[in-house]
Amino acid sequence: NQFGHYFFVGLNSNERRKGPGAKGELGSVQRHELKEALDDIYEIDKEAKIIIYLHHYPFKFKLELPGPFDEDNMRLVDKKKFLKLIKNRVHGLFFGHVHKYKRFIDEESKLGINIIQCDAKATHNGSDIKFSEINLESCQIQRI
Repeated sequence: NQFGHYFFVGLNSNERRKGPGAKGELGSVQRHELKEALDDIYEIDKEAKIIIYLHHYPFKFKLELPGPFDEDNMRLVDKKKFLKLIKNRVHGLFFGHVHKYKRFIDEESKLGINIIQCDAKATHNGSDIKFSEINLESCQIQRI
C-alpha cells in the first residue's frame, strides 16, 4: 500500500513455520519477492520511504516467558538473511509476537533504518492497553 512517498509492505512470518515453539520464517520465495518489491519501489519513487511490518521479531532480546517459550523457540528463523536484505533500504521496521514494547535504537544505527519498534502489548491486562502513535517524519513514538 502507498500513501504519498510512504510504501507499506506486510510480510507473513508464519509462512514456513517449522518445529516446536512459535518460530517464524519468511522463506526464500517471500524474501525474493521482497527484494524485487524494494527494487521496484525505488525505481518508481526515488524518495520512497518503505515501512515493513511482520509478526516475528528479527532481533535477539531477553524474554521473560515460562516453559518452552524462550527466545530460541519464538524467533524469526531466517532473520540474518532478512536483515541483510533490508539493511539501509527501509525507513521503518515494525513487529510484535512477544508482547513487549521496545524500540531498537542500537539496531537502527547498525542497519541504517530510521525506526525499529516492537509494539505488541495490547493483549495483556485489559486496563493497561496502550497503543503507539508513530510520526514517520520525525520518528517519534507517543504511547496513547
